[in-house]
Amino acid sequence: MKKNLNKKINLVIFFSEKLEKRLGGPSTYLFNLLHSFEKNYPAISYNNFLISNKNIQVKFIFKEGGKENNKKNNKYILETKKIIKNYKFFCYFYLLASNIRHYRTFNQYKNDIKNADIIHFHSVLDFKFLKKFVNKKTTKILTVHSPGSIIEEIPPQDCKYLFLKEIAILEKSAMEWIDGFIYPCKQSLENHLKSFSFLKNIISQKIISFCPTGIEPLEVFKSRREIRKKYNIPQDSFLVSYIGRHIKVKGFDLLANAIIKINKKIEKNKKIYLISAGKGELIYLFKKNKQLFKYWRHIEWTDCPGDIINASDCFVLPNRSCFFDLALLEAMSVGVPIIVTRVGGSIFVSKKSKGIFLTDPKIENIEEEILKLITLSREKRAEFGLINKKSFQDHFSQEKFSQKYVDAILKIFEKKKKQDNKFFNFT
Repeated sequence: MKKNLNKKINLVIFFSEKLEKRLGGPSTYLFNLLHSFEKNYPAISYNNFLISNKNIQVKFIFKEGGKENNKKNNKYILETKKIIKNYKFFCYFYLLASNIRHYRTFNQYKNDIKNADIIHFHSVLDFKFLKKFVNKKTTKILTVHSPGSIIEEIPPQDCKYLFLKEIAILEKSAMEWIDGFIYPCKQSLENHLKSFSFLKNIISQKIISFCPTGIEPLEVFKSRREIRKKYNIPQDSFLVSYIGRHIKVKGFDLLANAIIKINKKIEKNKKIYLISAGKGELIYLFKKNKQLFKYWRHIEWTDCPGDIINASDCFVLPNRSCFFDLALLEAMSVGVPIIVTRVGGSIFVSKKSKGIFLTDPKIENIEEEILKLITLSREKRAEFGLINKKSFQDHFSQEKFSQKYVDAILKIFEKKKKQDNKFFNFT
């Protein structure tokens, strides 16, 4: 018995894609988690860490690769999709070939997966692969990073779009298979209960643990004045910033329409400006809008989002639905007032800082909150920004992330062991 108590716990953190600093979702979540482990715990080998006081060994398994190769591969995939997008059979063959390559990549880790006491995976699409190797006694944990079903985020030009029904079945099967979920907060879980109709029926059988996400603070390289000059924005104008995908679920249309409405009401020399960065179909729609276009500066991609947020008077995150938006944490780290909608993890984060203002995901409500901030002095807005910056450091820093994460993982593992012991004692 004593031997079992001293047995080292092996945790495998698995993701079949690459880790990227600015991609969002599981890729960026795990990028920050890995770097948090590197700061807090000794590496015993590549991406392999020992937490001696908890008697746990952690191994990260993910896809490696350079960015230049990624660009070439992506170009090839896009060209292939153009040729086969109308032929389901060829699309099926393409996806099958992709899965075979995928399995070959991770086959080298099958012993790590088989010997894991805990496996935490971050994409329901990895369930099919993991199910082949995961031991029956292994504690299986899942984090779903999308606000709702992933089928809602698959664009029509993607081969996977032809297999939405199959993917939805896979998604449900993965959630039924696991022992527990890790969520950043209760509000993220509540958002999923609304999004997944079947989750209410299975959640009572799962173990839930919570761990707020931590990230690296955004750096600011250029001053407020330099950025405004670069994008031809008047130095004395009120500037709203937005970083993220310009799609309906993210509510960019709500923000854009709120800006249009405000500019219709106020005097000509007091117009407010909008600066945004990211991609999405709504960009092309609003570029045609003459009422917005004059006061809107858009950047498709930036390596320096901190500069854009820092140049603004407030950051707005107008989500219709969200899981736990990392853009909110990034804006907090820069230190500006923030307006967020009353959805998902944004509710939880807003309770941690008086510099975050909650509103409903409606044009008139977002408009109202922006107008309130416009009436405040620049000094008062700066004060709210500093409150956000301190809250970020206290609650959402990358350094603290891995420590909270390990506690959340062990909570599920220990509860699962107790459940198993009760079952075996009963039988």
